[in-house]
Amino acid sequence: MRKIYLLFVLFFIFIFSGQVLAEEDDNKPIIIGLENISRKYEAGTNPEKIDFVKGLELYTNGEILTKEKLLVDYRRVDFNRIGTYPLTYSVLYLGDDFEHQEEIITIEIEIVDTKSPKLEGIKPIIVKVNTKESEIDYLKGVKAYDNDKSSPLNIRVSSYNVELSKIGIYPITYYVQDKTGNETTQGTFVSVVKNIKQSNLNLEISRSQFNIMVNHHDPMPYYKEAISCYDGEIDVTEFVQIIDDNVDYTKLGTYHVVFFINDKYGNIAQQNVLVNIIEDNEPPIFENLGDVYELTINTTNFYDGISAYDEVCGDVTEKIEVDLAKGFRFDIEGEYSATYIVSDYNGNEVTKDVIIKVLDNLPPDIDAPDTLYIKINQPIDIDNRISIIDNIDGVIDNYKLHHNDVNIAKVGTYFIDISAVDSKGNEALKRITVYIYDDQVDNFYEHPIFIGSISGILISSVITTIAYIRIKKKLKST
Repeated sequence: MRKIYLLFVLFFIFIFSGQVLAEEDDNKPIIIGLENISRKYEAGTNPEKIDFVKGLELYTNGEILTKEKLLVDYRRVDFNRIGTYPLTYSVLYLGDDFEHQEEIITIEIEIVDTKSPKLEGIKPIIVKVNTKESEIDYLKGVKAYDNDKSSPLNIRVSSYNVELSKIGIYPITYYVQDKTGNETTQGTFVSVVKNIKQSNLNLEISRSQFNIMVNHHDPMPYYKEAISCYDGEIDVTEFVQIIDDNVDYTKLGTYHVVFFINDKYGNIAQQNVLVNIIEDNEPPIFENLGDVYELTINTTNFYDGISAYDEVCGDVTEKIEVDLAKGFRFDIEGEYSATYIVSDYNGNEVTKDVIIKVLDNLPPDIDAPDTLYIKINQPIDIDNRISIIDNIDGVIDNYKLHHNDVNIAKVGTYFIDISAVDSKGNEALKRITVYIYDDQVDNFYEHPIFIGSISGILISSVITTIAYIRIKKKLKST
């Protein structure tokens, strides 16, 4: 009987424990959508920019929890080195008496390396004829970088065709490969010269990298517009060679293009610039181009303040063109239709229809002396020294003089203002400074004026005497 009772108790405990475990299993959070999480990431990727919960749903006990309660632990993942690492998902929730974190699942992610290493510091090498091979340090200043920090990078140089006993220019190639098999080659030149002379070559490339659309028909104009090269003060840009043999324009990727030039002494200037072969289907955008553009009559500056920018190619302002409607007149005020057009270096084009208002918005040009030296008590006659020309009205004789209380009987500094208005109401102003002086040195510049914090005239016996002598000479000469 005792045995039967004991078996009954054990059976009851087993059943009860199973129910508790079942309830616990039912309450365990579940993640839906993990199959959408990428299992591969490029070495060098910043994990803070990865959304490890994108597309996931979190459930517990039949309820939906917010993804903010889902924690991702990637502390054991080295994103800078290839390998397989654990990525753990946990859920954070409040229990009866404290906050609780429970691990749900751990998945494995792989850090891979599909990018080629980068070479930096490669430059032309100049040596004297008959230099020994052992005396040339091909790797001086040359470095290699890879996004996989665990990859050893051994740079090799192919220089077998360099003849150090013969003057000439010889190509050499640098080669590096990471442990995944990604490789990079980059070329330069060894110049073997009779005597090494100081180079005056100055080669500049305005772009740090080029972005070329895959299967581009002709990238050369893109390269050429970025070149500037001088040999001393002589422009030798047209003689710069562009070497793009290593660029595959049919395949997406990153390559190098070489800009190269040498002078008669064997000196070389060279720059290696990155070329990114990409997909580019987006046109540039106009900046500061409204629906109406005001153009000064009898001028042709359609581009003042207008620019264009492309996300891939950068500044393409110089490629802006204007298509004027039939009947457009520069010399007659009015409103005319025009179309602004700009394309990037990959052939993507955008247009904008604009109304161009041709109008007279320029004031007249006043030609008059900046200063006048008038002896005390002498009349001021400047009409014969004033000439006013307007771009449309021509000569303007109707102008105003504002004497501003000029006192010709008192030594001092005064102003006369000239104003003129054309037929369109554009007003021009010019100020003439008038110095009333006396032959008496003691009275010369007795009442100077001050503008801001700068004294118009410094009063001292020495300066007064010098100024007086100069004015006397000037008066005699005139």
